[in-house]
Amino acid sequence: MIKKLKRFLPDIAGAAGGSPVEIFVILLFSVYAVLMVEGVADGDRGYLALYPLSLSLSLLFNLWFRGKRLRFIYFLSALLPLSMAGCDLSGFVDSVAYPVSLMLCILMIFASKWRRDNIRYVKEGLFYVKNCVSALIIAGMTFGLTVAIYFSVRYIFPVQGLSDAESAGNMANAVLYFLIFSFMMLCPLLFLIFNRSEKGAWSSGRLDEIAVNYVVTPALLLYTCILYIYFAKILFTWSLPKGGIAYMVFAFTIIAILSQALRLTLKGKGTFEWFYGNFCVISLPALAMFWIGVWYRIAEYGFTQARVYLVVCGTIMTVTVLLSLSRRFGKYVYANLLAIILFALFTYVPGISAEDIERRSQMNRSLSADNGAVLAEEETVVTDAPWLYIVPKGEAVDLE
Repeated sequence: MIKKLKRFLPDIAGAAGGSPVEIFVILLFSVYAVLMVEGVADGDRGYLALYPLSLSLSLLFNLWFRGKRLRFIYFLSALLPLSMAGCDLSGFVDSVAYPVSLMLCILMIFASKWRRDNIRYVKEGLFYVKNCVSALIIAGMTFGLTVAIYFSVRYIFPVQGLSDAESAGNMANAVLYFLIFSFMMLCPLLFLIFNRSEKGAWSSGRLDEIAVNYVVTPALLLYTCILYIYFAKILFTWSLPKGGIAYMVFAFTIIAILSQALRLTLKGKGTFEWFYGNFCVISLPALAMFWIGVWYRIAEYGFTQARVYLVVCGTIMTVTVLLSLSRRFGKYVYANLLAIILFALFTYVPGISAEDIERRSQMNRSLSADNGAVLAEEETVVTDAPWLYIVPKGEAVDLE
């Protein structure tokens, strides 16, 4: 056992030597989490939520700035979490910008090496996913075993002189410490160690082939038939598709694109080659229904943040499908770059952010409503919406 642990020490040393800023970020936020448990640090400012963002950015800077001349930029990235230590980040964490930021970090990691070869791009992305899942599984097992051992010891050898409330508090704190160690320290450290090993590069197996060729692909064919039948019904009855059809088409197309990407890594011959080879043409009716459904929902109810991001996702989806027609531009990394640009634009840029678009759309919808209360004396109206707006006298507004 000790010999096996000694073999693992060079991997830890290698990860620490090759990723010093990541190790610093891991320790910084782990210590902060411990201080939160002890009641020393404030947990209401949302600082701990910066952990995955800071770790992802340090990982990206480590990949981008490996040369000696620009290596200092990587080390300067350690200052980012320190500079935010005194800020109140609760507003950012509670907004839609936070999950979008997490997704952008993942997309940037996938595109970090700019692999224009689709097979290499997919294999490298799956390599990161495999390492992350492996680290999470080991961390989860570690957490479960340590908690089981701790509660067994507490049950067999109870601490005398403690009230029930004090005993429960101690056990709750112990569980939190095990969480911090397993998922905030061990899990990212394992991820860094796994990333250093080229032996763990993605290689598809028999299970992947069965899942893609005999489970996912037949399901996609069946779903394609259902969508075509529904499309024929729309043409026959000359009606608009239901608004929710956009979400169904989006899920169908994304799964088909992912399945098509996974097939590139399979060793054996794939089934239903004609389906994926002609997917761009096959998906055209589905894409048409998607955009008609989106237009219908927006025309009826206006823009919301969710619908803005649905349009962004639909644009990325449509461009990805159309790019597959070209051998030169049909690269997954181009779609990845487009996703990064669009999500960043409609999240962080004032005036065109999803929040601003929703505000203007819903305000205009309220102002253009025919039924409502007529303002006779006051020009300033306060509604249930979290903003104020000015309405000229005599205009009708919807106060619902």
